Amino acid sequence: MATKFNLDIIRGSRYLKGFEYVDSSKNPVDLTGFSARMHIREKETSTTAELELTTDNGMLTIIPVSGQINIVLSAIDTAGLTIDTGVYDLEIYNPGDTDVVDTILEGLVTIRDAITR
Repeated sequence: MATKFNLDIIRGSRYLKGFEYVDSSKNPVDLTGFSARMHIREKETSTTAELELTTDNGMLTIIPVSGQINIVLSAIDTAGLTIDTGVYDLEIYNPGDTDVVDTILEGLVTIRDAITR
């Protein structure tokens, strides 16, 4: 079951957030060999993603042994967001085994304009 966590992003500012993926005993899950992907969409039924984050494009990073997954968005990435609210989920997967896909985070996204501009 995915953990619920809401994201609050300021348009035009960097967004950095880290999560530790742990097992039921609170021990970090070793993510060696795993990749991650995440979509931000206006709503669950939207056919296109507002933003696609992956380990391949560098918007998600993994520190395997500690189970750490980081969202890394530049100010340019967030400046391009056109929605004010949305939804997301974050999956980890093993590129060598298509049966291993786990949705570990999901929630709402609020995107606000910066006050200082």
